[in-house]
Amino acid sequence: MSARASAKRVRSSPISATLDAAEACRALVLVWDNVRTHLTADLREDFAANTDWLTVFQLPAHAPDPNPREGVWSLVNHDLGNLAAADLGQITRTVKRKVKMLQYRPRLLDSCLTGSGLALDA
Repeated sequence: MSARASAKRVRSSPISATLDAAEACRALVLVWDNVRTHLTADLREDFAANTDWLTVFQLPAHAPDPNPREGVWSLVNHDLGNLAAADLGQITRTVKRKVKMLQYRPRLLDSCLTGSGLALDA
């Protein structure tokens, strides 16, 4: 019986209940993001108490997506944050106008590809 089971602590977190059930596997790898609720003292204690069968990989606070369209969306979205649109049509027109503008600025699009770490095969 594990130390956690013998302590008979009441678990309010769904992940704690999952860890209790997963302990039977005796080998579990958890890839964890940095959402505030995932960094509680109880969970850190659970992780530390079960290092013999639980391996936790903590993702960085910001893990960029290696997808060039994320960079393009960031360029398009830059002006949308301050847009007080009257209707969906105005948002659509603004997005189309920004995308059209990017077509004439290939260096910006190239920077999105470079920022993703990907390259075009020549």
